[in-house]
Amino acid sequence: MRGVTGRDTADVAVIGTGVVGLAAAHELLSRGLTVTVIGPRPGSAPGQASAAAGAMLSLFSEAGAGQPPDRVELEVSHRLKAFARYPAWLDQLTGLSGQPDVPLTPGTWVAATSTDRDHLATIARAAYTAAHPAEVHDHPVIDGLQPQIPPAAALWLPSEPSIDITRLLAVLAAVVARHPHARWHTSPATDVDLGAVEVRVHCADHQLVTCAQTVLAAGAGIPALLDDRGRELELPPILAGRGASLLMDAPALATEHTVRTPNSAFACGTHLVPRAAGTVYLGATNRLTLDPVPHDGATLDEIATVIRDSTRILDRRLSTAALMRAPIGYRPYTIDHLPLVGPTAYPRVLLATATYRCGVLLGCLGASDQRPGGDSEVLPETLSRGRSAFGVTMPCANPSRVLTWPGRTRHPCRKPRSLAAEL
Repeated sequence: MRGVTGRDTADVAVIGTGVVGLAAAHELLSRGLTVTVIGPRPGSAPGQASAAAGAMLSLFSEAGAGQPPDRVELEVSHRLKAFARYPAWLDQLTGLSGQPDVPLTPGTWVAATSTDRDHLATIARAAYTAAHPAEVHDHPVIDGLQPQIPPAAALWLPSEPSIDITRLLAVLAAVVARHPHARWHTSPATDVDLGAVEVRVHCADHQLVTCAQTVLAAGAGIPALLDDRGRELELPPILAGRGASLLMDAPALATEHTVRTPNSAFACGTHLVPRAAGTVYLGATNRLTLDPVPHDGATLDEIATVIRDSTRILDRRLSTAALMRAPIGYRPYTIDHLPLVGPTAYPRVLLATATYRCGVLLGCLGASDQRPGGDSEVLPETLSRGRSAFGVTMPCANPSRVLTWPGRTRHPCRKPRSLAAEL
């Protein structure tokens, strides 16, 4: 049995310990299931997207001028559904964890040069359509920041917040760890065996977890974990965007709000997110890769890119701030850039991944308000593995023109039920 030294049995195994995985584990535990979480504690998982996230809850500011209006409407609708559940979800987590509140920091500025102003119009239109405020300011001075190139215009989004990802992950981890029906194997999963009546998950420390069903929430690590089994499960390609960010000690910057630029050329905009005690988060690069190397640190080129962009666009004083950490995270995404939530072709394996840059916000969407035995109002077919939207058919499209992944799938898929309804 591959040198197995210990065994564990659970109703469900959740592979992955980011926001999405821990949120799924919490929801499943709340419904009386026994759950084994597999993966390192948050913050100690190399390359984990959640731990490296700026944690902007970007309801509208991810929209771009080049996107079709129906695409913007679809993505914003997912985010708004998640955000409607967010305050109550945070309150519930805080109450169960025994830890201090995890506050939302309100307000986001989106600063644009003269060539990027059309993005502001798209973002503002998305906010207005959802009955949220959005204020356009010409030649603004934003929270006392001193950029090398002052913005031509900026959009103020008072209802778009951020959250301290370190505190959120700590609370989620505490909630799961304290539950009497939960176990946590900190050794990563190395293999998944698909049996007729059970799933067997092998861990790096030779532990074996046997479960009735498993949730794949390991993000960009899923392809390596499954290898050719991705074909059996009819998974679409799950790709990786490598992001480098910087945590800086910058007490001279007194900004109380997130400040960012619009997205550009598939990369997230340059952004500054205030954290506690005079620290700020700066992000982020986005480099697509076929071969995630989680243990790699940030390169000098990645660090230089973040510093160059942030001092030019956000505040020139950042060049003299002290560098505390340079986290790396591999963001999971699909070729149509929509999440994957729900069943695979093998009913004992479910997906909760590919949230790309919105996992911190969408984490509670696939885990909240699900009713066993029924379809979910918040998990539309656009999140299923068999979707077809915006000219990209999933999972039958060949991703080789973008990136190549060996687990390309073969057949069209059924309409899904919700994640929780399948468990």
